[in-house]
Amino acid sequence: MNGSPPYHYPTRSCGRHCSPFRQASYGNIGSGERLDFTVIGRDVNLTSRIEGLCGPTSQPLLMSERFARLITKPGVTSSVGIPLGLR
Repeated sequence: MNGSPPYHYPTRSCGRHCSPFRQASYGNIGSGERLDFTVIGRDVNLTSRIEGLCGPTSQPLLMSERFARLITKPGVTSSVGIPLGLR
């Protein structure tokens, strides 16, 4: 660990996002030898990236700004303020 402090990742983490486009593909994807039920799409990828930030920020729940605006009243949530820099 080279003298750096250990990370304390939450035991569970959750990322939330919503999109006005609501485009995703889901179903059994794979071959006859191996099928997995999965969901793929741009918004799924963004949600996964948001969830992936839970550990480094020590937050059990992170959400996109759009999701937060849809579900909260002003002053109810706090902002971690991490720009994702997505293209």
